[in-house]
Amino acid sequence: MSEFTLLWFLLTITFFVLEATTYNLTSIWFAIGSVAALVVSAFCNVFWIQLTVSLVISLILLIFTKPFVEKKLKLKKEPTNSDMVIGKIGIITKDITQDKFAGQVKVNGAVWSAVSKDNSVVLEGERVKIVSIDGVKLVVEREE
Repeated sequence: MSEFTLLWFLLTITFFVLEATTYNLTSIWFAIGSVAALVVSAFCNVFWIQLTVSLVISLILLIFTKPFVEKKLKLKKEPTNSDMVIGKIGIITKDITQDKFAGQVKVNGAVWSAVSKDNSVVLEGERVKIVSIDGVKLVVEREE
């Protein structure tokens, strides 16, 4: 048995625990690579060979299986109430200026903070189209 067996065992446990605490399949590939290096460490006492096996296995799995797994696990994005305002027309209730402070727009009966898409000034009373949402602010452009 190699002097690095304990290292590979601890790395394997660490990567599996990390994977169990995340949702994005971030470390499963490295956990499996560490398992491969752990197996190799039982037969070979050369660290660079163990490290190479770990990296090669991890990278092969990452390159060839991650896109497939992500496609299979792709969750359908559920629209929220805020998504429903995208594409709607609103009225500016407080000027949108070029400084860092947002103006306000009223859409579907609710008042939202808003910024202009092209960083232009949009004055109170103008009609705008909601293009997207950035955090808690609507991104708007003048209605054409």
